[in-house]
Amino acid sequence: MTAADPVVIVGAGPTGLVLAMYLTRKGLPVEILERHPPAGPAPEQGDLASSINLTICERGFAALGKIDLAAAVRAVSVPAYGRRFHLEDGTLAYQPYGAQGEALFAITRSDLTRLLLDVAERRHSLIPRFGQRCVAIDPSRPAVQVKDSMTGGRRWIEASAVFGADGAFSAVRRSLVSQGNVVDSVGRARLVYKQVDVVPAGGWTDECNALHIWPRGAEMMLAIPNADGSFTAAILLAAEDERSDAMPTTEAEVLEYFVARYSDAEGYVPTLSRNFRDRRAVPLVTVRCRPWHVGHVLLVGDAAHAVFPSYGQGANAGFEDSALLDECIEAHGGDWASAFARFEKVRYVDTDAIADLSRQHLVDLRSSMADPNWLLRARVEATVARVLPDRYRPLYETIAFTMVPYAAAVARDRLWAPFIDRLLTLDAIRHQPDGREAEETIRSVVSTASLVTEVTT
Repeated sequence: MTAADPVVIVGAGPTGLVLAMYLTRKGLPVEILERHPPAGPAPEQGDLASSINLTICERGFAALGKIDLAAAVRAVSVPAYGRRFHLEDGTLAYQPYGAQGEALFAITRSDLTRLLLDVAERRHSLIPRFGQRCVAIDPSRPAVQVKDSMTGGRRWIEASAVFGADGAFSAVRRSLVSQGNVVDSVGRARLVYKQVDVVPAGGWTDECNALHIWPRGAEMMLAIPNADGSFTAAILLAAEDERSDAMPTTEAEVLEYFVARYSDAEGYVPTLSRNFRDRRAVPLVTVRCRPWHVGHVLLVGDAAHAVFPSYGQGANAGFEDSALLDECIEAHGGDWASAFARFEKVRYVDTDAIADLSRQHLVDLRSSMADPNWLLRARVEATVARVLPDRYRPLYETIAFTMVPYAAAVARDRLWAPFIDRLLTLDAIRHQPDGREAEETIRSVVSTASLVTEVTT
């Protein structure tokens, strides 16, 4: 590792900024390049940006804590302690995220980015170069070619190492793919989302410490709380509708579409027509690619492993990348190539696991969670966790509220699945899954089950 040339990070989003702060703590000169202007992408008429709020959980805060950022992020976030389901028949259901009152912390992407930019400048003298679009990568040097958005001029920036932290549609990855150095796969859901803004106006909006979900089978709406009491909502609809004549376009069509599916939310979106028609639809994508590194160029965060936002792990995984990468660099004495190889080897299996989980969870959110059988299983899992707190924790809680690696959490859940399946066949469990009789039945089954030794190890 030499300091003759700076470390260049392409992308000034949350992952790029957190990674930059990790690297400057090592005394490395860091240059951050961002294609957008300082205020973010300028909205065009009829094409306003859409964004689902981020949720930060235990593993994300652990990575932020190592650079003294956890408390600052918590302070501007909203704790959400569970999900409030608005079912199609008009009934409501609630599911806590954690048995011990744990919460996800919701924050808008713009608020988080502003906070990170401020801390990066004040503590680390890091000021991104905005309006610098990456157009090519030369991994042999390594170097980044950028195009200035104001002048249109192009120039090469030499680097000691290059990090592509520029999101799911990464220009760094695209350049490496075009050269034959990386093979990628971008999987799209058959859904897109559009943002709508919900104002606080009593009713269900008073429950501002929960995520609100309207599961509708093929479609859904999700509303995530903001610090001012409002909500940022995302309407997920079939991707093919975006190109079809059936897509609502007029104000009357939008209102009819929304009321037919989300009638109890209509009165809380005063600018529904503008929100829905003017904001562009955003695709849900999964990115898988190999390798992540070519020479001294490395892809991180969504550029390497974007996932559907359904599990709320995108930002958390990016922050974990930075913490793990920091450890790999330290372990290999500053040898970039060895550190990058180690990082990819250790991390790939986990990001692959969370991609699969996020894909399945999208189905669960819009369909399965409205199914009584799904809700029953969730209650049984919660009871097992209460009876066996040192042995078992439901998969979602393990992902959100522990530091167990993603792949290990999935493997553990698969071992427990047959045991949960067996419990669901017992009348005592199905009758009152969280009652005293259910707890006694679980203890009895545990004491005699032949699979318990395997499961608990």
